[in-house]
Amino acid sequence: MGSSLLLPELSRLRLLEPGLRFITTFLRAIELDPEFGNPYNDIGVCLMPRDKLDESIPWLEKAKQAKRYEPRQFPFMNLGQIYLRQGRWWGGPS
Repeated sequence: MGSSLLLPELSRLRLLEPGLRFITTFLRAIELDPEFGNPYNDIGVCLMPRDKLDESIPWLEKAKQAKRYEPRQFPFMNLGQIYLRQGRWWGGPS
């Protein structure tokens, strides 16, 4: 199962909280294939529930720019959630 599919399930089962260790796995995946976008998105998603929204944004932006990423809409949706939580309704990045 790909990491983008695993994260929502772990979160639902409340198994993700100890999961900052997943970030090291995603960083390793980036080392192996920096053009694969999924681990960038996954790092951003791991930071979001910890209210590290500003730290999440660069990772999600990298996922958007990745040459290989499926499903392409995930980083856009995650950035939208961040901007809503920050009250940046209309403009996204300031």
